[in-house]
Amino acid sequence: MWGRSRLRFLRRIRRQGRHLQRHLRGRHQKTFTDVREALKPLRPDAQKTLNAHNPRARANFFRAVTDHLCEHLGAEPPHFIPRTPVYFLTVIDNQQVVYPDDEDPEEWEDKSLTDIALAYWNTLIGLNYIGMVDPALYVSARRTHHVDRFIQFHAHALVWGIKEQEIREYCEEWRPSMRAGLSYATSVDVRRVRSGDLLQVIWYTTKAPRSQYQLWQRTRTGTLKQYKRAINGVNSVRLYAALKRATLAQLALAGGEGIELLERSLRDARSDAYPGSRLARRPRTQRIDNPATTRRTKRTR
Repeated sequence: MWGRSRLRFLRRIRRQGRHLQRHLRGRHQKTFTDVREALKPLRPDAQKTLNAHNPRARANFFRAVTDHLCEHLGAEPPHFIPRTPVYFLTVIDNQQVVYPDDEDPEEWEDKSLTDIALAYWNTLIGLNYIGMVDPALYVSARRTHHVDRFIQFHAHALVWGIKEQEIREYCEEWRPSMRAGLSYATSVDVRRVRSGDLLQVIWYTTKAPRSQYQLWQRTRTGTLKQYKRAINGVNSVRLYAALKRATLAQLALAGGEGIELLERSLRDARSDAYPGSRLARRPRTQRIDNPATTRRTKRTR
């Protein structure tokens, strides 16, 4: 069914995983003293734990979500156009911010990952959706937030089974109760997924963090402006340290028809036999039709 449709997205996931592992081993990182222990959750054989930074777990989860969601929406190759409109929803609340401690990055004051996920889940009640909580690392924040860095959690979701006017009314209803932190940004944003973009949006929703952000205060107005760049090696290690025990199951969100899809996706992502897992990548034995012998086989990849 899929052919090469997902290949470029899987390559991005693996590339991001290699980026983190390479810099964990690098001489510039000062976060972990026991590098071998830090690398254990990222190993291929640790896939079943669904660690949020494990590239094989991320790849399997992306495969599983695309399998189940595209089937549910009737989105078939080669363009994967769903039978019903799908919307890409982003929700951000500046209350969902944590300030990791340099001495113990996994310790956050007055907030846990469960609290953050629950807050966004409450916002999305009543919708058919599948989504993820996404951490955004802000660096060099001493001038604006009086800390070296902080993590702003936000949520992305794919929503279906609702009219465009209804979901826009939903956004208008929730916007006054949340603030995005930037004067020019909106706390609840919705866009219809364009024809042919469904796989791209699923990847974006389920991907590991790929960027770091910095805020700058405008001199004349005092408002904040945001800059974005690819996350560097040192900061990718710092973000991993703050979320080292986080799992995809903790970050994933679902509601309505999406609940069963998410449960099946997480189950498949844990499976050894799922495509991309260790067992599924073994060469298969294929029979050769040979008039001289009926039992000869060959190994194929």
